[in-house]
Amino acid sequence: MTADRLYVPPAQKKISSQVRNFRDLSKYCEGYIKPRFIFRSSSLIPYQNDSLYKNLKLLDVNSIIDLRSEIEYLRASYNDWFLRDIHLYWVHLDISMPDEVLEKHNLTSLPFYKQFIWYILHYNQKELRRIFSVLANKKNYSIVIHCHEGRDRTGIIAALILLLLDVPEENIIQDYLASDMKTQYSDLEFLLAQITDFGGIREYLKSIYVTEEMQSQIRRILAP
Repeated sequence: MTADRLYVPPAQKKISSQVRNFRDLSKYCEGYIKPRFIFRSSSLIPYQNDSLYKNLKLLDVNSIIDLRSEIEYLRASYNDWFLRDIHLYWVHLDISMPDEVLEKHNLTSLPFYKQFIWYILHYNQKELRRIFSVLANKKNYSIVIHCHEGRDRTGIIAALILLLLDVPEENIIQDYLASDMKTQYSDLEFLLAQITDFGGIREYLKSIYVTEEMQSQIRRILAP
């Protein structure tokens, strides 16, 4: 483990002290993903000010992937001045989970968060492909990925990225559980089992039209 991987820049410490769940995706996965390339977080919108902007730029943040719904986005969005040289990718992950869909797939007896994970994996394929398209473009880095709390939607995306980078499951679980006490080990186990049913992360991503070339490009960008 190198000193570079252990180093936490002052700008990152300042943001983490202010913004809930802001952390480097490499925090629990040293040696598998380059530090300071992807940060996961809760929404940055309540904290928009010059200090946050300057600290993000000190971390070379060029892009934000916002996973929130249209209702959330309309209630609270980014100011133009804050995005003056940060590219915003708004990727609305649908979490409506209609009863008829859950009934059709015999999922009504599953706990809520397992239904949530299943629905994102199966009914947000276009949106997930867009996220991985952003990740495949080196010009977009460094990237902040957030939803509202930085826990559920962000946790699923983080887990998929880490799976693609061959991060051991125990490290992925550690990252997932770090967000808050509402995250459950069994929920991430369910996600991992779903991906296994597809034949692994590479097959799952191919099924949503994230090509092998795109996957390889992401790995080239992010792997140490």
